[in-house]
Amino acid sequence: MGAVGSPPVVRSAKPAWADPKAAGSAGLFLAAVLLAYLPALRGGFLWDDDAHVTKPLLRSLHGLWRIWFEAGATQQYYPVLHSAFWIEHRLWGDSALGYHLANAALHAAAAWVLVVVLRRLSLPVPVLAGLLFALHPVCVESVA
Repeated sequence: MGAVGSPPVVRSAKPAWADPKAAGSAGLFLAAVLLAYLPALRGGFLWDDDAHVTKPLLRSLHGLWRIWFEAGATQQYYPVLHSAFWIEHRLWGDSALGYHLANAALHAAAAWVLVVVLRRLSLPVPVLAGLLFALHPVCVESVA
């Protein structure tokens, strides 16, 4: 609502993600992230990644139940994370490429959500902030 005598503020009925220009920009974010993480896409599992990939004993439907309700079924109790790994394993097995692509796509989506939120808050340079988040080297471990 505006002040007395000023015209009312009219907001677009269309959500921010439905704008074709925004969708194109989101696609550019995805392309930038995939390009930045291209070396990781060709790599395999590192450090403790193999401990997070769903163990053979947990790959069944009963294993998913164990992820949620049995203490010690996974090395740490993060049922949402390990459920996501369970689903990913059903999609592409032990192929590291699938996991890397999913992480890169989720990271690009998170960066784009940051841009949308900053725009809604009318903060300056939301795209620059989103690109910094998307491409900053500090994110390499969690994405790659």
